[in-house]
Amino acid sequence: MVNAFEADGEPDTRSFGEIGLAPILRMPENCDARAVLMALSDDPRATRLDLIEWKTPGSESLPKGDLARIGFGRLCLKVRDCKGLHDRLVAAGHEPYSVPLEINMGGTRQLVFCVDDPDGTVVEFMQFLKPEPPR
Repeated sequence: MVNAFEADGEPDTRSFGEIGLAPILRMPENCDARAVLMALSDDPRATRLDLIEWKTPGSESLPKGDLARIGFGRLCLKVRDCKGLHDRLVAAGHEPYSVPLEINMGGTRQLVFCVDDPDGTVVEFMQFLKPEPPR
C-alpha cells in the first residue's frame, strides 16, 4: 500500500480545505479529515482506494448498519476527460457541485468534480494530469 498523501517523503499536512477540496465536495472551507489513498503499487496510474474519516465537519448521525440499504457515501472514478464529461453531464441536466477544479494531492495534479447520482450517492470524477515540466 502507498500513502499518497506523502510527497517527496514528507507528510502533506494541509487540510482538505487548503488542498482545494471544499468546493469540489460541497463542504465548508474549513473541512478537514484523516485520509489515505491506498494502491497496490507506486505506479501513478494504479487504481486507488480512498478512505476518509471526517474531522470537520463532524457527523451527528449514527452509522446505518443495514448493508441492504441503497447507496453509500461516495464513489470516485478515474476518467480521461474530466472537462468533457462535466460538460456532457450538465448538457443532460445534471447539476455538478462545481466545475472541474485542479488540485495537487499526494504529489499528483488532478482535475476533480462531484455530482449526485439519481439515488443521491456522490460520484466523484478524477482525471490525473501529467506532471508539470521542471522550470
